[in-house]
Amino acid sequence: MERANERQVGGEHYKVKAKCPHCNSVLEHWDIAWAFRFNCFQYIISKWIFRKKGPEGRHLLDDLEKIKHACDKYIEVTQQEENIAAGYAPDVNMAQCKLDESGEPGKEYIDQDR
Repeated sequence: MERANERQVGGEHYKVKAKCPHCNSVLEHWDIAWAFRFNCFQYIISKWIFRKKGPEGRHLLDDLEKIKHACDKYIEVTQQEENIAAGYAPDVNMAQCKLDESGEPGKEYIDQDR
């Protein structure tokens, strides 16, 4: 059976082509992210950093905009975590997430699994 690192669906743009210093195997981005225990934001940001660029830097500006956007969100949630740790209320729109103050679904919540 073919291993996941032996193929890529839809191109070669995420092939890092880095070698592990311990076992000399070719590393994929997800191997690096797993080894360093990246959170979801670190994974997304580093994915676009590692992405192979096309001819003449094609996709570079798009990827930089994606990195900037993900960094902006990462900063927002990190600031929110720090505020919560300092005793401030979370910045969550309860109407948007349909949970009441107890964290349970409110009366406006529609359970689509029923």
